[in-house]
Amino acid sequence: MFREIALIVRMLLVAVVLVASWGCCSSMPRNHLILVGSGEELTEKKTVLSKALKHQIVWRSLDGTTGVAVVVTLKEGQKRPFRNMSCEVMSCAVPCVPSSAICSSGEINPELEPPAKGEYYEYAMSLVGAAAADPGFIIKK
Repeated sequence: MFREIALIVRMLLVAVVLVASWGCCSSMPRNHLILVGSGEELTEKKTVLSKALKHQIVWRSLDGTTGVAVVVTLKEGQKRPFRNMSCEVMSCAVPCVPSSAICSSGEINPELEPPAKGEYYEYAMSLVGAAAADPGFIIKK
């Protein structure tokens, strides 16, 4: 019970810091820190980024120690969303620090020209050894 309360308090503190430093709403373009729990537990299911404002996403495990994996699925004709991704056929891996709990999108691909409404990307994200969640993100101009 104490561990659950401590986890909730920690998540609330992180949420307050994020709101104060990165913006209030997932529907508004901004930088994002997405905390990943076991199964499909994560702090944001869909995020909005701005290429012009050079927004990025950082994924981190809730416990801060478990490794995270993030793979973006490309649709036909879609360019990779971030500059430093390694891609094979129709999927791209987000760079992660080896044996770490952090993955970072880095800079949005400069060759990407999203339409006015934005370009939606689906991705699979999971903690190492856990079930994957299937959220997405939108990149706008």
